Formats: sequence, structure tokens, C-alpha cells
Amino acid sequence: MALPMVHLAAAYLWHPEDTALHECPEYYLGAIAPDAIHAREGVTREDKRVTHFGGTGCADCLQRISRLWLRDSSPFAIGYGLHIITDRVWAENYRQFKGLFDPQTGKIRSEVYYGDTDAVDFMLYDSLPYRPFLWDKLSCAVPRDFEGLLSAAEIGWWQQRVLHWFENRNNERSGEIKYLTYDVISRFIAESSALCDAKLASDGVENPTAERVK
Repeated sequence: MALPMVHLAAAYLWHPEDTALHECPEYYLGAIAPDAIHAREGVTREDKRVTHFGGTGCADCLQRISRLWLRDSSPFAIGYGLHIITDRVWAENYRQFKGLFDPQTGKIRSEVYYGDTDAVDFMLYDSLPYRPFLWDKLSCAVPRDFEGLLSAAEIGWWQQRVLHWFENRNNERSGEIKYLTYDVISRFIAESSALCDAKLASDGVENPTAERVK
């Protein structure tokens, strides 16, 4: 699915009129938190589907987000739900690039997909003008246990991993970007707010920021 810089950028651009939400560090931590499952030893695909409310193919994924927001309207929970919605619209968009998929099996070609997305994530880290703001907020966010899905320790591990991953240029993938280019991903980020809102509306899920800014 989408990598950390895309999730953080999408959170930054989603309903900026809710200033209290956008100034809250835990909102940005929530926006990367579902992927904290990678901190767990022996993690499986099923573990990731659980933290992502069934994944992009789950029919009632958005309704699960709706129920989450009804019982927890905290900035962290809003960011957590937005991560999952962003993954859904991301998956719908990258499927247009047929070269990302094995023509025989239909499965994604991981080496191509992550080659492109990893390289662009580093480019976003270097180029987004609001990246220092995101790092300032993310660095002071306080992890929490969440819904029996993830522990504060797991979320804190992922928080530190994201904060320091881009400092080591040895982590940066080199090579030709084939499909998910900087322009393609930048366009997705610019459109992400509208895409996420449309996805929520299509399933009748109320945007939690609507009540907050009244």
C-alpha cells in the first residue's frame, strides 16, 4: 500500500480547516499507525489485514472506520481511519499501471512496486515544503495502545522507524523509476483529500471533521 510520506502528506492536506486536528501530533502518528504491525515479531499478512480493518478488498472496511469514529473521535483515531481510506483509494489508482502486475498470476510485482514507491518516498522527504512541520509533530506524538490492535510499544517503534529511516541514504533505492513516478505520486497526493471524501461518501460514512469545525 502507500508508504509513510504519502500517508503523512495525505493527512496534512485533508481538511486543513480543522486547525485543532492539524496541530495535533497524535493525528499524524495515527496516520501511519496501522503499519506499526511491522514491529511485531513473526508478522503475517493476516496480521496486517487485521490492523487495516480487513484490507482494501474488505466489503465493510469503511463501515468499520465509521464505527471506530463513533466510539473514538480523537485525532489519533481519525488519523488511523484516514490511513486505511488512503490505502483504499491508493490501491484503486495504482491498478491502472498494468506493468506493476505479473501477467500470469495477476499478483503485484513487489520488486517493481517497492522500487518505485521507495524511491519516490525519499524524493518526497527531500522536497515537500511541509515535511519539517510533519517531523516536528510526529516526533512529539505520544503513542498509545489502540483498540486491542496495536500496543503503544509497537506504535512507538514504528514512529521512530519512520522518523529516522530517511536519514540513512543507504535505505534509498536506486535505479530507474518505471511506473509510480514522482509526478504520478505527487498528483495522487494533491487529489487524495477529494478522493478520500468521495470514498467516504460512497459508503455513507460521515466525515468526522464536519462536526469538529462547527
